[in-house]
Amino acid sequence: GSGGSGGREGPTAQISAGFGSLLARVLDLSPADGRLAVSVGIGSGIGSIFGAPLGGALLSAEILYRDDFEVDALIPSIIASVVGYTTFSAFEGFRPLFGFAASGYHFGDPIQLAWYALIGVVAGFVGLGYAKVFYGVAGLFERLPVARAIRPAIGGLMVGAIAIALPQVLGTGYGWIQKALGQQLLSLPLWVVLVLPLAKILATSLSIGSGGSGGIFGPGIFIGAFSGAAVWRLLAPIAPGIPHDPAPFVIVGMMACFGAIARAPLAVMLMVAEMTGSVTALAPALIAVGLATLIVQRSGDTIYRSQLRTRDDSPARRLRASMPLLSSLAVTEFMGPPRVIFDARNGAGEAADKLTRDGLPGAPVVDEREAFIGVVARDRLREAAGGEDVEATGDDIEVGRLADPTVPTATAGDNLDSALEALLASDANWIPVLDDQRRVVGILSVSGVVHGYRAGLASNLRQISRVASGTAVVDLELGEASMLIGRRLRDADLPAGTIVMTLQRGTELILPRGDTALESGDRVGVLTHATDAEEVRHLIEGSGDGPGPWPDSPSGGS
Repeated sequence: GSGGSGGREGPTAQISAGFGSLLARVLDLSPADGRLAVSVGIGSGIGSIFGAPLGGALLSAEILYRDDFEVDALIPSIIASVVGYTTFSAFEGFRPLFGFAASGYHFGDPIQLAWYALIGVVAGFVGLGYAKVFYGVAGLFERLPVARAIRPAIGGLMVGAIAIALPQVLGTGYGWIQKALGQQLLSLPLWVVLVLPLAKILATSLSIGSGGSGGIFGPGIFIGAFSGAAVWRLLAPIAPGIPHDPAPFVIVGMMACFGAIARAPLAVMLMVAEMTGSVTALAPALIAVGLATLIVQRSGDTIYRSQLRTRDDSPARRLRASMPLLSSLAVTEFMGPPRVIFDARNGAGEAADKLTRDGLPGAPVVDEREAFIGVVARDRLREAAGGEDVEATGDDIEVGRLADPTVPTATAGDNLDSALEALLASDANWIPVLDDQRRVVGILSVSGVVHGYRAGLASNLRQISRVASGTAVVDLELGEASMLIGRRLRDADLPAGTIVMTLQRGTELILPRGDTALESGDRVGVLTHATDAEEVRHLIEGSGDGPGPWPDSPSGGS
């Protein structure tokens, strides 16, 4: 309602994700199913509000990763998104958001492929500019030496100054997209059409980067639409094969620009097709979207900087993939004592000071009966207490009101395999461990799991090495004399059937891949045949002139 430049999908996605998280807790779903519930909530919310149920469902599965896809979320997201869209449209109507644009367009002239390729190149670079300006402006506002409450006002003032010359940048801009889809585009001066994508990027960055609320999907669609419109206005008088109507170029611009920079090209393509009621431009759009995506991927950037590259890049998933026998280990062996526990009646200012002094990102919160009620983050406390410099007014706000009750937890009776599911679902690298009365008895962190697992391997090698008859699990450190230093794992020339399961370099846990280069001091966990264990030790440690006695060498049987 401020008039700033922002989309409506941001709050919608947050509310829908919150409802999915609440539902997961009410139904006592597993952490894995809880993540799916949150993802399904996002897809159904966005699919409903934009009238794009299939695209919204695909977005919920594609938006989580830069180069991967959450396959498990797809089917439930489609079901939930279609139900949500039907419910929403029963009240608001079933027409596409932008009407039936380009309904008369039919691709038939091969020369048009060149123009769609041009749109893809333009959209790719405009999308990169969107991401860089957005985060650049947000960084500038973070460094401004003024109170947080003043920053949105400064951003709004600057957006208003832009709107004096270009009022099209205000709000979602969907009405202007509607005009760009038809011949009304010709009523806008050429310089306005050319400048609007850049002006919208700046206005959105100022509105949201200054601390305002809004989504970046809607503005991204606007930016892509007018990028395509600008190409059409420039080419229409001079180039052969240009469609009489600008709608195909505008639609393809929307698909290519935001689909590429959001790293969700398929989902955005389908969403835009549903929002415009047109699938006739999908075939030529593949060229534009493909080129735009290639440009963005080469840069490695994205508008959603919290995206992981793949599912394997989640810290907890890395632990699960690289550490065997987790189900046989108890959480209590790896958890540490909680350094700070807040009473729900503590003041926000006092709590923020405590976390800052101790260098902690957050802490558990308990009620008067010492029962766990949630986790409070240091940044949340600072905001409630008045910013970076905590003011006295912050102590009037009780910590219990700021605690997040939806965070994943583990119980003291869990095995490590189950606890890692909760770690995987957590936004932080730690989770509280509770007893049967929901009292906080410890903290389980990623670093604690790594160090504990390494210690367990070192102290119980003989016990855990008898995985199966003739099989050995060994944990060794790469010696300075090892011939494997500098080699990639695929070139390590280890005995046939040997698998490198874990690789720890200092305090960092690395997922072993074929192109991973080994360094002196690396700690590797290896699964091999018992008869090859001595050869593996010799290759990794580099000690001795040949095979020799190996203390605590595992036998082939149990």
